[in-house]
Amino acid sequence: MTLPVEQSTISKYACVPGLLVTTVLSALLLYVNVAGITSHGQIYILVINYRADIQTFVQVMSHLLGLAHILVLTTCLSNRTRLQFESDSVSLDRLQWWSTMSGLRIDWSLPFQYLCPSILFAVVSFVPAALWAGAITPVFTTTMVQSTTNTSFYQPDPSGTFWNYSWAPFRANVTYKDTGSFSYSPGVDSSGQILSNAAAAISTNDTINKHSKNDLTQYFYQGRSYGVGASPGLVDPPGKNSSLVSYNYSEIGYKAAVACIKNTSSLWGWYIGQNNTGFDTPSVLFANGTFPDGKNDNFAQLGFDLSTTIVSLSGHINTKEGFLAIAGGSDYRKLNHAQCTVDFIPTNFTIGVDVVQRAINVTAINVTVDVAGTGIIDMDPTTLNGTFLEYGCNGTDCNYHNFTGCTGLGLIASQVMKGITSLSRINTSLWTSVVGDALYKNIDNANAAKSRGLIDSTLSEADLNLHAITTSVESIIDDILLGLSSSQIAIASSIKPTPAVAQVDSVRLGQASSIYAITIVNLFLIALSVYELIRTHGWRHLLVFDYRDVKSVIIATSLRGSALADYSNNEHKRAGTEWVGDPADRIVGKIQVRLAREGQGTAIVLSSSREEILLQQVNAGVGRRGTYTRLEDEE
Repeated sequence: MTLPVEQSTISKYACVPGLLVTTVLSALLLYVNVAGITSHGQIYILVINYRADIQTFVQVMSHLLGLAHILVLTTCLSNRTRLQFESDSVSLDRLQWWSTMSGLRIDWSLPFQYLCPSILFAVVSFVPAALWAGAITPVFTTTMVQSTTNTSFYQPDPSGTFWNYSWAPFRANVTYKDTGSFSYSPGVDSSGQILSNAAAAISTNDTINKHSKNDLTQYFYQGRSYGVGASPGLVDPPGKNSSLVSYNYSEIGYKAAVACIKNTSSLWGWYIGQNNTGFDTPSVLFANGTFPDGKNDNFAQLGFDLSTTIVSLSGHINTKEGFLAIAGGSDYRKLNHAQCTVDFIPTNFTIGVDVVQRAINVTAINVTVDVAGTGIIDMDPTTLNGTFLEYGCNGTDCNYHNFTGCTGLGLIASQVMKGITSLSRINTSLWTSVVGDALYKNIDNANAAKSRGLIDSTLSEADLNLHAITTSVESIIDDILLGLSSSQIAIASSIKPTPAVAQVDSVRLGQASSIYAITIVNLFLIALSVYELIRTHGWRHLLVFDYRDVKSVIIATSLRGSALADYSNNEHKRAGTEWVGDPADRIVGKIQVRLAREGQGTAIVLSSSREEILLQQVNAGVGRRGTYTRLEDEE
């Protein structure tokens, strides 16, 4: 007895290699996604430069991988239905439905109950390729990486060449570069921008106040600068990475805490040095007076109408704090007798730099930093190693004596306070005070902000004026500190490497949702394959005969004579119709067929019940026998 040929093992498991590939790839993609692995180097640049080519590659690969998944599904479906066909009778409509499903076709001639699942299955067959496209397409994102940037550093300058110079009110040796102009007398060199920022220190709306950095780098601060964050635009960004989006780093500086009062008993004012009554000849006045801490100052200013349009500022440091006195003429009464103390609080700041928007945000953090192992938090070396001459004078030819620095009260703090003095010394006008106008403009801002509910509405006019003066002074101090810090970079090249956390444009493989979805699909197909293999014992007894193969079907139907044709003709004759080869012929579609062994081959024959009907028709003389002979299956 010969048996029909069974399907080879290689053919049975032809879909397994593809499933192994998709399993490994989906697992790898899942790991990459969960681990957050990205690339901001050469791969990112490659994706940027060859987007169209990469998209073409993604489309081709996604279809191949999707095909591997569909091959698993159609193999399981085909093998299952082929085994079922070997044991059960099925209608020709159902057989055609199986063929379209496993062949990923839509046969519009199928009955409705078979057509709808066919359409749905065909649509679903597109899903794996679509999910693979989303899972392997490079997706642009950002990544945080550890990097390094350079910040300004006040290294010891015993020769007085750079920041440790002897202060003079009119000294402004300016260095010009493409990034801006820099000097160690920012109160002189950058007075215009300093006063412009002071005039807008209070925001008149509910947005964060913005002001330009004191150079040509086009960076701007959102909120106070605190005199730090000078390096963006003046040094190379972290890693010199073209995909850099933003970065954060820490920097030690001074948080200037200003407190202002109105001291009507202040002795700081003017006396007339030369009173000129001519219309075109200004008078000479001397800003003079002794301050509450016992120090004094004296300098000349010009103006018409005696002291009407004059505003004089004098700042210095003492053993406790910085001190500022303001005297204003009759046009600037709101400024007159204002006195401010300044605490230079050494603080660690976090600087956030948005490279794309050119924005800088500075935040003070409470972190104790031990500078040079001294236990003192300070960026100024003169607060660590002893005495300096506050006014830079020699011998006894000066107003001030040697001053021993302490935390927050070194030479840098002294230079800042004297820089404020410079503003009123050099920004003089015969008709108005530039300094006074800037401070008054901020008082106007304070009133506007109060009217809009942005400042405490219970503040009195005097307190509101002092609040505006306080914020303007803070702005001036911040800008002078920033000018000194910028000069350390641009002039002295005094920088130090500082750890930074950089956010860079990067690329990762696939969208997370697509990766999760394709992983689930892959697991489902694995489970389906394992289930079918267990259920069928590895698709045991699966014959080589495949109902999807046209030539096999033609031969198989002819092995047992014309029984199928006879039965079809008889059914059509009973219905008063004729078979014309219409795929939508429902009479033919309802014919039940089965597989029968024919030597080592396989025949498609009528089901047992249909054979009996045909014999009855022949015996009764109502049917056509043709060449039909009933054959029993081989045992």
